[in-house]
Amino acid sequence: TGPMEARALTFSPPGSDPVTVLAIGAFGEFSDNLEVLVADFASMGARALRGRRGAPSEQLARTALLWKMRQEIGMCALRGHAKVFISRARMENIGGGGTAHFGADDDGTETWAEDAYHQRQESRSWHDAA
Repeated sequence: TGPMEARALTFSPPGSDPVTVLAIGAFGEFSDNLEVLVADFASMGARALRGRRGAPSEQLARTALLWKMRQEIGMCALRGHAKVFISRARMENIGGGGTAHFGADDDGTETWAEDAYHQRQESRSWHDAA
């Protein structure tokens, strides 16, 4: 149990069902509940994938979907972490006279982040094929 999961569990009233915590750690680790949810989705998707795409077996389809979902969730966590890192760097980049450059892109970080995001979106053609 990580710190976020432990904190979220404190919101359950005594005697009630605990809150279901879906958390991703700073290094991409999943909470147990998120791992179970992703595995359930992979199992459901495997049946559909086998029927529509003719996967050799349901287990192979489940494994492929599980890997892809973990990768997508991990990339979302990484992207979020990068945005926090860039925001912190901007907050520390205070120019002379005490003016913060929150919206400025003097060093190209925002442009780089946007380009990386769009390249990632273009490479996600696996789900567009029907």
